Amino acid sequence: MVVYGQKIHIESRDDKIKRIIFIFGGAFVSGILIMLLISYLIETPEEKADDFVTELEAGTITADLPEDQKSALLEFIEFPEKKQLEQTRMVIDHAEDVDNTYQVKIRFQAYEYNDHDDEVIEAYDGSFVLNMKKVGFREWEILNVTVNQYK
Repeated sequence: MVVYGQKIHIESRDDKIKRIIFIFGGAFVSGILIMLLISYLIETPEEKADDFVTELEAGTITADLPEDQKSALLEFIEFPEKKQLEQTRMVIDHAEDVDNTYQVKIRFQAYEYNDHDDEVIEAYDGSFVLNMKKVGFREWEILNVTVNQYK
């Protein structure tokens, strides 16, 4: 019972239930908004790997890597073009924490098709592993790359 001046207001059970639903609903919506905000602010190693592959396909590697690793990567990404293969798949595996660095494996598949129909003559699989270290809130440094050429 709440007293306001001369008038007495008795809160009904329905009013209490409405207030509880409103509080829980507000908390639920706030939680979803916070999760969305965090997902936009934090960059995952998989997202960095996807950006790296985009740069690699464009021929502009901005990561500070040794020249032998850069040339191996460019050779790797140009292999399907040189052999006139159709690259149909790229899969970025989940990052694994190994010795305080994150490893992300990116797998590729390329196919050689018969000229007369869509029969696959030869399939090639290749991959490379990015070793990354988190250096900032949204920043990852690529430490090195291990290339497993197409086979």
